[in-house]
Amino acid sequence: MKSIFFSIIWSSKGFNLMDNEFEDELFNKSYLLFGLFGVVNFLFNFDDTYETNKYFFHLVSFLLSVLIAIIFGFISSYILFKTGKILSGKATYLDIFAVLAYSFVPLSIGLLLILFFKDTYNLILYTSYLITLKILTFGLLKYNKYGILKTIVNISVLVAFFYLLYFILPHLVI
Repeated sequence: MKSIFFSIIWSSKGFNLMDNEFEDELFNKSYLLFGLFGVVNFLFNFDDTYETNKYFFHLVSFLLSVLIAIIFGFISSYILFKTGKILSGKATYLDIFAVLAYSFVPLSIGLLLILFFKDTYNLILYTSYLITLKILTFGLLKYNKYGILKTIVNISVLVAFFYLLYFILPHLVI
């Protein structure tokens, strides 16, 4: 847990602590962090307006939210990993998966804070986005061992993919 805390406050120290963890432990912690993001996302989007079978619906929604967050982590990590390899990056898939999971912690904290402090919605959300971007940038710089320009290209490919997916998917759903 120290590595997660330090990655938010002091990214280089957090990633040095992450290097000392066993791979299985790091992979399990990353699963947990993506699952936690799914739980927070479920709480943030919780809607209690369904009258029939609402407990079953909420249970299914909860499980799907966690599953989708983990799948999102796998896909995003794979895109970052493959883009990094094209740009001559040195990171392994596990490194990228862990960095992305660690970068979602500030976003999870920000969404939880928004549930309690709704009047500062934009400030909290943009601050958590900036911290998330900082952790992702420093992590990619450290593990891929290339410069800031290639890191920006790597992150841009991921952002472009999900914006494209966002604009295509609503038209595919009937």
